[in-house]
Amino acid sequence: MIIYTKQEAFTAPCGACRQVIAEFLQPDALVTSVNHLGARIDWTVQQLLPDAFTPESLE
Repeated sequence: MIIYTKQEAFTAPCGACRQVIAEFLQPDALVTSVNHLGARIDWTVQQLLPDAFTPESLE
């Protein structure tokens, strides 16, 4: 998943978005923030939302 913003600071997903991402992507999936200068930062889903409530939590 890629997040693009036209600003120098990197933008991470909001809390509600992080929950949806955690429900549909694997914990090791990459989420990348890119800005208009071509700089980037990567996180895994696990890094963005540790101890997330996921479908596996219902088992």
